Amino acid sequence: MHDVGSAWVPLQPTLCRWSLTSKAITVVAFRPPRAAPLWWHVLNYVARAVVVIVGVFLAVGGVPVPPESEPFTRTFGVVMALFGVYRIAWYSWRSRRWQDEESAEP
Repeated sequence: MHDVGSAWVPLQPTLCRWSLTSKAITVVAFRPPRAAPLWWHVLNYVARAVVVIVGVFLAVGGVPVPPESEPFTRTFGVVMALFGVYRIAWYSWRSRRWQDEESAEP
């Protein structure tokens, strides 16, 4: 989507509009994350948990790999699991922040 003098950048789950003329960013929310249904939050947690599970599976050697690539596979698994934990923590922190902002609104 393009507008004259602006660029539309898709962000999940909103669109962010950056105006080249005013150097301002306007956020246009079609569905605010805090208004998302419960199944959407559950789906987000499940997707992030799958990343952690696959990372742990790779880290403990659950995939048969040649001996020369075993250290790389284990390291990649640890990094992937830590990234999944980071994503879960970030999403839960943002969800709480959205709920706090919603309850603080008059």
